[in-house]
Amino acid sequence: ISLSENDIKYAKSQFSPDASINASGTWIDKNRPNPIIGQAERSIVGNGKVQQLLYSESAIANIKIQKYIKEAQKYATDQEILTQILNCYTAYFSILKAKTNATIQSENLKAYKTNLELAKVRSNIGSNSNTDVYRWESEVANTKQAVIEAQTNIYISKYRLNTLLNLTLESEFDVKDILLDDEIFKSYSKSVLSK
Repeated sequence: ISLSENDIKYAKSQFSPDASINASGTWIDKNRPNPIIGQAERSIVGNGKVQQLLYSESAIANIKIQKYIKEAQKYATDQEILTQILNCYTAYFSILKAKTNATIQSENLKAYKTNLELAKVRSNIGSNSNTDVYRWESEVANTKQAVIEAQTNIYISKYRLNTLLNLTLESEFDVKDILLDDEIFKSYSKSVLSK
């Protein structure tokens, strides 16, 4: 924006007066002057010039264009600020989503381990075959992988938010869980980002 303001000042400077002064002097030996041919012992010649632009359609148009460019730059700056705020909100909610997914996957893992133990007991007493045990072992293995992926997604989301906030990599932080009636949703719904 300040560069655009400088461009406006430069465009307005075309209407400023332009003045130039030139001077030259001659000093010769006192034995050499010749008044017959107009050669004096000392002579100083000077001239000056002042110019002022009174009216120019291109200069006036340039000033208006530079003002429009400045106005557009203000809107572009506002847009960039809002984009960065939106990116931070998105990264924050991505962390919350990843944490919720990790919690769900951990609970699923506990439930599948319990079901595996029950399947083993049933298989040992002979009420079920080993296929049920193998099925639950497969589910436990898949869910362990899902838990690891969910934890990785948390770290990726935190890294993204950390980058947007321009913090160092060593900055470890945790995000507080929020509810739908918390202040952040109220401020988000009232902001221009929600429209």
